[in-house]
Amino acid sequence: MKTAYEELTSGTAGSATVTLLIQLTRQVGNAKTFPPPSGYAAWTDTAATEWVSALIAARGPEFLLTCFVKATGDASLERLLLTTITNAMIDEAKKTEVGKMRRRLGTLMSADPRFAAAPLAYAGETAWRYVSVDDRAWDGGIDELVALLHVATVAPILDLNHGGRTPQVVRESITDASATALQRADAAVRAQQLARGILLRFNLTDPQVVALLADHDELADDAGSFDVEVDAEELYQSLDDRGRRVVVLLGDNEAIAAELGADAETVTDAVIFLLGARLGTSPGRGLVLRRLQERCASGSMVITSSVQGMHSSDRK
Repeated sequence: MKTAYEELTSGTAGSATVTLLIQLTRQVGNAKTFPPPSGYAAWTDTAATEWVSALIAARGPEFLLTCFVKATGDASLERLLLTTITNAMIDEAKKTEVGKMRRRLGTLMSADPRFAAAPLAYAGETAWRYVSVDDRAWDGGIDELVALLHVATVAPILDLNHGGRTPQVVRESITDASATALQRADAAVRAQQLARGILLRFNLTDPQVVALLADHDELADDAGSFDVEVDAEELYQSLDDRGRRVVVLLGDNEAIAAELGADAETVTDAVIFLLGARLGTSPGRGLVLRRLQERCASGSMVITSSVQGMHSSDRK
C-alpha cells in the first residue's frame, strides 16, 4: 500500500493521503484544544473527516501541492501538513472571534453619537472614526492601536454574552475605550483592525489566537494594499513553462537541475530576478509568492473522492 507521499508523487491524493489528513487533524484539534466542527462533542474520526472535507472544498488541492513540493519524504510531508492544518484552524478561530466583535462594534457604534462611519477612508471598506475627526485612513499598527485602547480607564470585560443586547457595563467599556483610541488616532480605523484591537485590549480570545493576531496583523494589513490574486496571476502570465516549474521547485536546486539540465541556472536566475523586481521587499511578498507557487502547481494533480461519501455516525 502506498504512503501519502508516494500517492502525491504519482499525482493523485488517495486513501493514504486522506487518512493522514484525518489523523493529523485529530492530533492538532486535541493538542491545541480547537473546537470540533459544529454538532460534534469531540475530535472523532468523523468530525475530522468533515473538517478535512471542508478544507479541501475551500482550498482545492493547492495546499497539498504546496506541502508536497517542499517535502522530501513522508516525515517532512507530515510536518508540513501539521503546520498547514494548525494555521487553518487558527485562521478559523481568528475569523470567528474577530467577526463576532466586528458585528458587535457595528451595532454599538451605530447607536453612539461619538462615532461616525468612514467608508471613504479605505475605498468602501467598513471603518470607524471619532465624529469630529476627518475621514482619512490611519497608518498605525495593531500594537499602537491596543496602546491607545488602554489609555481610557474602563472596567475590565470578564466575558461576552453570545446573544441579545450587550450588557451596559460591557458596552461602556468597549465604546469608551474605542472613543478615546479613535480620537487620539485622529483618523479612521478599519473595523476589522479595531475589532482585533478590542479583543487584544480586553483579553477576550484564546491566548493562541491573540498571539497570532499580534504577530501577523502588520503583514495582513500590508497585504491589503494590493491584490494577491491579481499580482500572482500577472507573475504567472509573465513566466514560461520552465519558469513556472522553477517557481514550484524554488529552493530545491537538485530538482531544478534534474528537470532543466544545462539551462537550470539561467532560468532560475531569471525567475529570481523577476520575483525580486516585482515583489521588492514588501512584507506581503510572501503571500503573493505562495499563491504564485500554488498557481504554477495547479492542474497537475487530481483529488480522488476518498473523502466523499463518509457520513456522520457520531454526530451529537
